[in-house]
Amino acid sequence: MERNRPELKFTIRQCRLDYRHFDDLDVNFAMMDKSLAPLLVFLFFFSSQLCSQSGDLLIRLLSLETNDPIAGAHVFFDNTTSGDLSDENGEVSLKPPAGQKEKLIISHLSYESKIYDFEGYSNFEEVTIIYLETSGYSLEDVVVSSKRNAKWKKNYRLFKSALLGTGDAAEKCEILNPEVLRFENQDDLFEGHAIDLIKIRNNYLGYQIDFLLKELVVDRNGSARYRGHAKFEDLFPEGSNRKVKKNREVSFKQGPRYFFWSLIEDKIEERKFEVSLARYQEGVFTTLMVPERDQILAKNENEEIYELSFVEFLAVKNLNVKVLDDNR
Repeated sequence: MERNRPELKFTIRQCRLDYRHFDDLDVNFAMMDKSLAPLLVFLFFFSSQLCSQSGDLLIRLLSLETNDPIAGAHVFFDNTTSGDLSDENGEVSLKPPAGQKEKLIISHLSYESKIYDFEGYSNFEEVTIIYLETSGYSLEDVVVSSKRNAKWKKNYRLFKSALLGTGDAAEKCEILNPEVLRFENQDDLFEGHAIDLIKIRNNYLGYQIDFLLKELVVDRNGSARYRGHAKFEDLFPEGSNRKVKKNREVSFKQGPRYFFWSLIEDKIEERKFEVSLARYQEGVFTTLMVPERDQILAKNENEEIYELSFVEFLAVKNLNVKVLDDNR
């Protein structure tokens, strides 16, 4: 599963990142905001069993306004299974995953979230006190309602499609707490927000996901983009479910990371990727041209960073992936 490769770094220019699972064989993505992590085929085969770096992170969370300890805050490393809740004293202890430099995420309904990069939390003191500002939200703002009007339901369908995609795999994903969602329609834009972590059960890949949404936008032409941070809980550890294990393998080969490594290693044709520049308008992709590898990929020799550059959308399809029969 290509676990031992060095860290993958990309600089994205002149483009947006959107990832849409139009059907089981057609995966299209384009670039935006340096984010390469769709929820539906999110899995980059991170390891939940990695040994920790030397020393735990010991964190104490306090309210900036009252200096009181903050209990029940979610503290986790982005895109991993590593995380915990702060206790009644506002304290939490975490082991940074070895060999990874994922961001440290702190989230609580009643407080503004905080995000630390590797350089930030690697310099934490033996016990680090972090102050959080109040967000203005409380449990009273999270109302579970069985009566939702037609406008809310329409907005929810659009939000879910933008976040999780469409198709059979997306149908097996469920948002467990839609009451935290908020929607805005402004001129030619639809925006989705969440006042707390979105809890998603992905039955296709066998994960429950806590997702901190930072942005979700759908343009007038139907093009969607989002970004955020996720913590995973493996519902079938150690490959205990054969069907889910196979789904994960298929999803990996459909996902961005496998494509990017194939592009770097010049194995696009060998692995049967079909790549084209496309324009997206009114729900339809129109092919503009088939680019040469060197037209979209460049390497910064000094920084060991690859630069992916193009206009409009980069449409990608892996013809070598066969969709699983759900009844198998």
